[in-house]
Parts: sequence; structure tokens; C-alpha cells
Amino acid sequence: MEEDEALSPHDKLAKAQKIVIDIDYENAKEEISTDVNAALDKLTNEIIDRQSKAAERYENFLNSRKNQHILFIELGVGYNTPVIIKYPFWQMTAKNPEAVYACINRQEAVCPKEIQRQSICIEGDIGEILQNLNK
Repeated sequence: MEEDEALSPHDKLAKAQKIVIDIDYENAKEEISTDVNAALDKLTNEIIDRQSKAAERYENFLNSRKNQHILFIELGVGYNTPVIIKYPFWQMTAKNPEAVYACINRQEAVCPKEIQRQSICIEGDIGEILQNLNK
């Protein structure tokens, strides 16, 4: 405090302005942080909503085709995340005698024994195989 008394009026004003700027800066950081968090929450909710709607459409599509002739085609799906495509396709093929499971993969073109008669597994380069189908 004694130091403040020794300051000139100009220096006192400059010091006061710096305090106000520091306070404004802290308030601005807090407001920006709040705005960013609100925007991220909104975006997260929008993504979840879109994923839920897409999952519902997919489920409706599959339910509307139960026991119909349907092709479950898997292109290049390995075993990194088999629960996303591979295993559900196998399960749906097993439940539907009219379904066909087709798999094209460089090294892992396989299916369970239970659905072998309903499956087409082709091992090789997807690009080459698809080009050869067109010939």
C-alpha cells in the first residue's frame, strides 16, 4: 500500500487499468470456458441423438426384412472390432434361412460352420475381386 502512495497519478491509473484488464481477462476466460463447454455439450447431445436415430432406422430396416431374402455383405472387415459388423451379420444369417452372408477379405474370409451353407467367403484383394466381377 505504501508503494501505491509513492506512485504518480499516471502510474496509479495505469496500475488500476491493469487490474481491471486482469479481472476482465479472467472473466473472459471463464465466459469462454463456459461457452466452449456448452457448445461441446450441445454437439455431444446432437451426435448422440443422430446415432440413436440412425440405430433406430437400421433396426427398423432389419426388422422389416426378417425372414426375407437378404444379403449381408462384409468387405474387408477383420477382427479388430468384430462385434460391430462381423458377429451381428453371422447371428442374423443364422436366424434367417433366407439370408446370405458374403465376405471378401484379404486374409480372414471365414464364417462359422453353422452358416457355411448360406455363406460366400472369398479371400483376396477387394479391388481386384470387384473388378473381376465386372468382366
